[in-house]
Amino acid sequence: MKKSVFILGTDTGIGKTYVAVRIIRHMREAGICVGVMKPYSAGKSANSGAKSEDAHALARAAGVTPNPNINPDHQEMEASPYTRCVMGHVPPDPQDMIRQYKVLESRFDVMVVEGMGGCMVPILHDYYMADLARDMGLPAIMVSDNRIGAVNHCIMSVYMCRCRDVRLDGIILNIMHTDGYDMDVLQNSIEGVLDIPVIGTIQNGKLVMNQSVATPK
Repeated sequence: MKKSVFILGTDTGIGKTYVAVRIIRHMREAGICVGVMKPYSAGKSANSGAKSEDAHALARAAGVTPNPNINPDHQEMEASPYTRCVMGHVPPDPQDMIRQYKVLESRFDVMVVEGMGGCMVPILHDYYMADLARDMGLPAIMVSDNRIGAVNHCIMSVYMCRCRDVRLDGIILNIMHTDGYDMDVLQNSIEGVLDIPVIGTIQNGKLVMNQSVATPK
């Protein structure tokens, strides 16, 4: 992979950061200067210049100093940005987030941006994580686990992205549940109903890419 990308997911806790880190490392090994961003995050704060543990992992993989610009909006409350609004917090400003992204983008060859939770996590009323990927002008990769129900989650996530004009380059399957689908069964099921390829799998802690994802942005 040699171009900027936004990492989306079918859910939370399915390996988006793992995938992002390994894509970043692959790019750096190819001599590409990689910038990273985790626009929104929630949960335990990192003991570093980055605000979240995920952002710290991205910065470390990219070889850049962890700093707040990588992760502008972090809250320890484990809730979507929109849910925080409902609870009385100040609404986020996606357009300002996009401006911050553009500043980072200008400093690097490519960018790897990781979303928060699933692709339809709401940032504002009727503005979702998938919309942010679209408005940043980035193609996306969808990450899914292999739990029973993953086929349904993938289909719904892909269709919602299409409805919101998000360009999807492929799906990466994280084989993390011993009682879930086997990789071949899951891949064949997904590719049988969606015209989007499974471009990689994570098995036994190793990311294996099935094909490259074209040229630099």
